[in-house]
Amino acid sequence: MLAGASDAAVTPGISSIRAASSVSSRKPRPSITVASPSSIGAWSRILHQVPNSSLILKNGALVSPGTRQFVHGLFERHHVSPQRVRLDGPSDHYRFLETYGEIDIALDTFPYNGGTTTTESIWQGVPVVTFSGDRWVSRTSGSILQAAGLGELVGRGLDDYMSLAIKLANSPVRLVDLRRNMRSRLRDSPVCDTPGFARNMERLYIHMVTGPRPGSGDSG
Repeated sequence: MLAGASDAAVTPGISSIRAASSVSSRKPRPSITVASPSSIGAWSRILHQVPNSSLILKNGALVSPGTRQFVHGLFERHHVSPQRVRLDGPSDHYRFLETYGEIDIALDTFPYNGGTTTTESIWQGVPVVTFSGDRWVSRTSGSILQAAGLGELVGRGLDDYMSLAIKLANSPVRLVDLRRNMRSRLRDSPVCDTPGFARNMERLYIHMVTGPRPGSGDSG
């Protein structure tokens, strides 16, 4: 899937931020529920601290005018104008990937993190800012980023998440440096080591069927 992605840009402008777990039309029953009230509040605070920035949300549910009006209303409660929040509906996957060329930073959703979308964002040269939550679905992006050597993008909590995003959005030189090697860091990481993953799965299956091998050091 990632092999068909277009090359990542290396010279971003500080203009656009995106929610990391937006989805393309591949999702059969689109839902905007991944954008929790806490997410909306945090993204609004980030927008207020990054002059001239805007937010892109892309989700199949946003094809509905009523849903777009509802989501804009959520941001307006935090004094964010609809002009600063672009709401995109579904698209084919290639056009979905092309959207990353308009984006400088991806903001992870919480408590339900991105997974495939986080990986694609990194591959397209867009850093994902997240924080480690209190459950598995709240640590998915953090695991991917740590494995790719991008642990500096994982906050300790919500306040740290917002601080990291604001600092990064106001640091164009650092953004350029990140975008130059994010794809290679991901490609060379355990995230993309499919042979290694297969071998580890095989060992687990053997362990499940036969128990630990003598001298392996494994215990039940």
